Amino acid sequence: MTQDDLDAESYKLAQESIRSTEDVTSRLEKLEVKYAKLSMITESLWALLQDQLKLDQTALKTAMHTVIKNHERLETQKITCPQCQKANAAKKQTCVYCGCAFTENLSASLFL
Repeated sequence: MTQDDLDAESYKLAQESIRSTEDVTSRLEKLEVKYAKLSMITESLWALLQDQLKLDQTALKTAMHTVIKNHERLETQKITCPQCQKANAAKKQTCVYCGCAFTENLSASLFL
Protein backbone atom coordinates (compact mmCIF):
# COMPACT_ATOMS: atom_id res chain seq x y z
CA MET A 1 0.00 0.00 0.00
CA THR A 2 1.35 3.39 -0.95
CA GLN A 3 1.33 6.54 1.15
CA ASP A 4 -1.45 7.95 -1.07
CA ASP A 5 -3.56 4.84 -0.44
CA LEU A 6 -3.02 5.17 3.31
CA ASP A 7 -3.91 8.88 3.18
CA ALA A 8 -7.09 8.13 1.22
CA GLU A 9 -8.07 5.37 3.65
CA SER A 10 -7.38 7.63 6.63
CA TYR A 11 -9.47 10.39 5.07
CA LYS A 12 -12.33 7.95 4.44
CA LEU A 13 -12.22 6.72 8.04
CA ALA A 14 -12.15 10.27 9.34
CA GLN A 15 -15.21 11.18 7.25
CA GLU A 16 -17.09 8.10 8.50
CA SER A 17 -16.21 9.04 12.07
CA ILE A 18 -17.48 12.58 11.53
CA ARG A 19 -20.78 11.29 10.10
CA SER A 20 -21.15 8.84 12.96
CA THR A 21 -20.47 11.56 15.52
CA GLU A 22 -23.00 13.85 13.86
CA ASP A 23 -25.62 11.07 13.94
CA VAL A 24 -25.00 10.38 17.62
CA THR A 25 -25.09 14.11 18.42
CA SER A 26 -28.40 14.47 16.59
CA ARG A 27 -29.90 11.50 18.43
CA LEU A 28 -28.69 12.86 21.76
CA GLU A 29 -30.22 16.27 21.07
CA LYS A 30 -33.56 14.64 20.20
CA LEU A 31 -33.45 12.59 23.39
CA GLU A 32 -32.72 15.70 25.44
CA VAL A 33 -35.78 17.43 23.95
CA LYS A 34 -37.95 14.37 24.68
CA TYR A 35 -36.59 14.21 28.23
CA ALA A 36 -37.40 17.88 28.80
CA LYS A 37 -40.95 17.40 27.46
CA LEU A 38 -41.52 14.30 29.60
CA SER A 39 -40.25 16.15 32.66
CA MET A 40 -42.73 18.97 32.04
CA ILE A 41 -45.57 16.51 31.44
CA THR A 42 -44.72 14.66 34.66
CA GLU A 43 -44.57 17.88 36.64
CA SER A 44 -47.91 19.01 35.17
CA LEU A 45 -49.58 15.69 35.95
CA TRP A 46 -48.28 15.81 39.52
CA ALA A 47 -49.62 19.35 39.92
CA LEU A 48 -53.03 18.16 38.71
CA LEU A 49 -53.01 15.21 41.10
CA GLN A 50 -52.05 17.43 43.99
CA ASP A 51 -54.77 19.94 43.15
CA GLN A 52 -57.60 17.56 42.23
CA LEU A 53 -56.96 14.72 44.69
CA LYS A 54 -55.22 16.69 47.44
CA LEU A 55 -52.23 14.34 47.41
CA ASP A 56 -49.03 15.29 49.20
CA GLN A 57 -45.31 14.63 48.62
CA THR A 58 -45.45 11.54 50.82
CA ALA A 59 -47.97 9.90 48.50
CA LEU A 60 -45.75 10.63 45.50
CA LYS A 61 -42.62 9.29 47.23
CA THR A 62 -44.46 6.12 48.29
CA ALA A 63 -45.71 5.53 44.74
CA MET A 64 -42.24 6.18 43.30
CA HIS A 65 -40.67 3.76 45.76
CA THR A 66 -43.18 1.06 44.78
CA VAL A 67 -42.58 1.57 41.05
CA ILE A 68 -38.79 1.53 41.48
CA LYS A 69 -38.93 -1.69 43.51
CA ASN A 70 -41.17 -3.35 40.90
CA HIS A 71 -38.76 -2.36 38.11
CA GLU A 72 -35.80 -3.69 40.07
CA ARG A 73 -37.64 -6.97 40.70
CA LEU A 74 -38.48 -7.36 37.02
CA GLU A 75 -34.89 -6.65 35.98
CA THR A 76 -33.70 -9.77 37.79
CA GLN A 77 -36.76 -12.02 37.47
CA LYS A 78 -36.94 -14.56 34.63
CA ILE A 79 -39.79 -16.36 32.92
CA THR A 80 -39.35 -19.67 31.07
CA CYS A 81 -40.78 -19.85 27.59
CA PRO A 82 -43.41 -22.59 27.40
CA GLN A 83 -42.44 -23.35 23.80
CA CYS A 84 -38.60 -23.40 23.71
CA GLN A 85 -37.94 -23.59 27.48
CA LYS A 86 -35.40 -20.75 27.40
CA ALA A 87 -35.21 -18.08 30.10
CA ASN A 88 -36.40 -14.57 29.25
CA ALA A 89 -36.62 -11.34 31.18
CA ALA A 90 -39.92 -11.25 33.08
CA LYS A 91 -40.89 -7.92 31.55
CA LYS A 92 -40.92 -9.36 28.01
CA GLN A 93 -44.25 -9.97 26.26
CA THR A 94 -42.79 -12.53 23.83
CA CYS A 95 -39.85 -14.93 23.82
CA VAL A 96 -36.71 -13.31 22.40
CA TYR A 97 -35.60 -16.71 21.05
CA CYS A 98 -38.69 -18.18 19.35
CA GLY A 99 -41.26 -15.36 19.39
CA CYS A 100 -43.82 -17.25 21.46
CA ALA A 101 -46.30 -14.88 23.14
CA PHE A 102 -46.36 -15.22 26.91
CA THR A 103 -49.77 -15.74 28.49
CA GLU A 104 -48.28 -15.02 31.91
CA ASN A 105 -47.08 -11.45 32.36
CA LEU A 106 -45.30 -10.84 35.64
CA SER A 107 -45.44 -7.09 35.14
CA ALA A 108 -48.34 -5.36 36.86
CA SER A 109 -47.53 -2.13 35.04
CA LEU A 110 -49.20 -1.00 31.83
CA PHE A 111 -45.95 0.76 30.93
CA LEU A 112 -43.66 -2.26 30.71
